[in-house]
Amino acid sequence: AYMYYGLVKRYGGVPLIDKVQDDDYANGGLGAVAVPRSTELDTWKFVLNECTLAAATLPDATSGSDLYRVTKWAAYALKSRVALHAASVAKYWNLAPLAGEAVTQKLVGGMTSADADAFYKECIEASKSLIENSGKSLYKPAPATVKEAASNFQALFLNDQNEEIIFSKAYLNGTTNTNQGHSYAQFNILPQVNPGALKYGRFNPMLEIVDLFEDYTDDGTGKSAKIVTRTDGNEDAYIANFHNMNNASVVNTLMSVPFVKYNDLYEPFANKDARLLASVVVPGSSYAGTEIIIQGGFIKDNNSYVAYSNESTQKNGTTYYALGAEGETMFSGFNNVNSGEDANWTATGFGVRKYMPEGESMSPDRLSSTTSYIDMRLAEVYLNYAEAVVENGSGFGDKELAENCLNALRRRAGHTDRISLTLESVLKERRVEMAFEGKRFWDMNRRREFHTEFSNNRIRKALVPMLDLRGAEPKYVFARVNYFGDETRGGRTFQNINYYRGIPNIATNGLVQNPGH
Repeated sequence: AYMYYGLVKRYGGVPLIDKVQDDDYANGGLGAVAVPRSTELDTWKFVLNECTLAAATLPDATSGSDLYRVTKWAAYALKSRVALHAASVAKYWNLAPLAGEAVTQKLVGGMTSADADAFYKECIEASKSLIENSGKSLYKPAPATVKEAASNFQALFLNDQNEEIIFSKAYLNGTTNTNQGHSYAQFNILPQVNPGALKYGRFNPMLEIVDLFEDYTDDGTGKSAKIVTRTDGNEDAYIANFHNMNNASVVNTLMSVPFVKYNDLYEPFANKDARLLASVVVPGSSYAGTEIIIQGGFIKDNNSYVAYSNESTQKNGTTYYALGAEGETMFSGFNNVNSGEDANWTATGFGVRKYMPEGESMSPDRLSSTTSYIDMRLAEVYLNYAEAVVENGSGFGDKELAENCLNALRRRAGHTDRISLTLESVLKERRVEMAFEGKRFWDMNRRREFHTEFSNNRIRKALVPMLDLRGAEPKYVFARVNYFGDETRGGRTFQNINYYRGIPNIATNGLVQNPGH
């Protein structure tokens, strides 16, 4: 089930091999074992049936040497995930329809609204069974403070032996156990706390996801609260070509922004959702006891600016550096932007904290990280259930339970209000709860969101903290800018044909190719 899910979400319908083929080969050679692609609908049904069969005989729990093997509840969690994915593809196929022989034969697409509702029902039933019978519960669901909520949420991903985890993958130190570790921490640690890894700072969350998190207004709306950068409230205005400091138009645009001025780098983030602060390293926050300096430039008294280059200037006998400190190991952002040496510093204003070890010694060696990858946890099942209840067209499911699931996650994040069950609220909570867990890509795929999110050469956004030296006392301002990586490459556009990948080796396997490949 797990492997066929990996196939169907990438390729649509695939050959279904449900028996050992040795006898077929012995009797007829290679041609006798050639199996054509099944329809996408039948492939989804096959995966769900395999989940059902597995759940019937798997144990309720594992321990000892079997600790990381799947359980009955892993099968239910996978069924919940698969059914939601299938339902979404059936419901939203027409947002990005394709054409060709694979479509005609229903090897991709070909599902109806009735199929969608049937899959939503399977998601609801599998999710509810797990929620009510597995004994799983949210990790530390009722924090006393927002600070405690952030600490708890961060800890959830560093200890996979807790009551929320359904299925996780363990690692051993790869320096002593060949290829059995990973390098997540080494590649993503920021320069100021780098233990000596050769490649670091490689994970740069975009401003869009940071803006999506709430503050603690808690007025029952669940609305996102963008980082406040301007006194006029126009947080949808972004500076283009910010890297071009000698362009008069860019200079004038920057100088005309009515910035909110802050006393330190961390102040704009102080009241944001605990899940943000546990998932993202924001400017001025602490990591392993070190204040993380993420600064992209300064504005001079003469209304000029320096960005993405660590120049220095003097004011009132004090030396200021555009990137926040003198040496390259003393700051974590925007160094050598747009050069071959820029990859070790954040280029968006943010680093990643989720899954990152903190407060302990870390080896610089590749493959030495041992933090487990949490594939399935109860929070995802809560969100699957809520989405399926909202989305199905037959009114199936318990709306009160779905709303309770949604608000339980918010309570765990320190929120004190209660929000209503709507598709918008479910999808927003899904993004902030599961940010950087490898789920967003497939959520956008199944809901057919990629081609609208990435249309017409979309340019993603960054936040550049700057030291404003124009007043009597230096203050920090935050510039909303186009991410230079997208800008210099002409933006990004998603083509509809990429909702399905090309079938490899069709010249020899004779399978029908997917549209456009």
